[in-house]
Amino acid sequence: MSLILLRHTKPIGADGICYGRTDLALADGFADEVARLLQELPTVARIVTSPLSRCRLLAEAIGEALQQPVTVEPGLVEMDFGRRLTGSKAVFTR
Repeated sequence: MSLILLRHTKPIGADGICYGRTDLALADGFADEVARLLQELPTVARIVTSPLSRCRLLAEAIGEALQQPVTVEPGLVEMDFGRRLTGSKAVFTR
């Protein structure tokens, strides 16, 4: 059995910031990114996603295209970066 991990598509305003659990909307081009991904994605038996919309929307688009149900798993939600949330990623390089 194989495990395929996919990262969500690009969210709006995410360049250079640590967005963690902030539920950012997806950037323009989502449909194009999904189409490209579907061309390369092998057969899947199960789709499980984080509840954050940037992840869930991708999982739902894949599920619809592949006629697969999607399971939302709360334990897959992004880390909570506390007061650093939506701050510069540079604070993590110190």
